[in-house]
Amino acid sequence: MRWHSLMAIICYLLSGKSAEAEKERKCHDLAIEELQRAQVKYQHKRQLRLDYLNQQLQAEQHSAQVFEDVDMAMRKYWLVTGGNESKLKAVPEDEKEPEP
Repeated sequence: MRWHSLMAIICYLLSGKSAEAEKERKCHDLAIEELQRAQVKYQHKRQLRLDYLNQQLQAEQHSAQVFEDVDMAMRKYWLVTGGNESKLKAVPEDEKEPEP
């Protein structure tokens, strides 16, 4: 048995179980339980907040990607038509060259 464990046992035996010590122990135990409940509540709220922030970041990233995709499509559209929509209408749907 370790020395500090032996000393703790000796101190406990010498102190006895007075009413004041029992009252202090109960108060301490209640404080520990309250602390544990508060920690669980905090961890739950923290996890909810982190989940919310992650969802917002994902939505923001998705929006940025959609914006880039639309921008690229508009650039390709402009390259194909040169800003002239009549060129686009001249191409048949089956992608064959129009006859002169």
